[in-house]
Amino acid sequence: MTRPLPWSFSALNGFTTCPHRHLEVKVLKHFADESGEAAQWGTYVHKCIEDAITDGAPMPENTHVYGPQVWSAINGLEVARAEVKLAINTAFEPVPWEQRWCGSISDVLKVLGREAWGIDWKLGK
Repeated sequence: MTRPLPWSFSALNGFTTCPHRHLEVKVLKHFADESGEAAQWGTYVHKCIEDAITDGAPMPENTHVYGPQVWSAINGLEVARAEVKLAINTAFEPVPWEQRWCGSISDVLKVLGREAWGIDWKLGK
């Protein structure tokens, strides 16, 4: 028996937007998933935020506008982690990313005892 394709909010959103494109790009992989200029900018800003949180790297000048939102949202680097992969199987048990049935990558995960905040930056629409 084959394992079901993993899904995520992004995958469902892509399917809702255009089921045929989702089939051709994500399932059958007949075409590369090419990103436009806005998506490339978003990837760049996400990486700058990740580096600032993970390594304490200064954010580049062209991303300074996002700084106040980032630092306000995480309010303390000691409990914040960037680009955390979370995955579950069909029994809703935590599993390694490669074995996921459903997965999510949190831009920032902030764990405070038994509670956690998952933050997802949105730069576009």
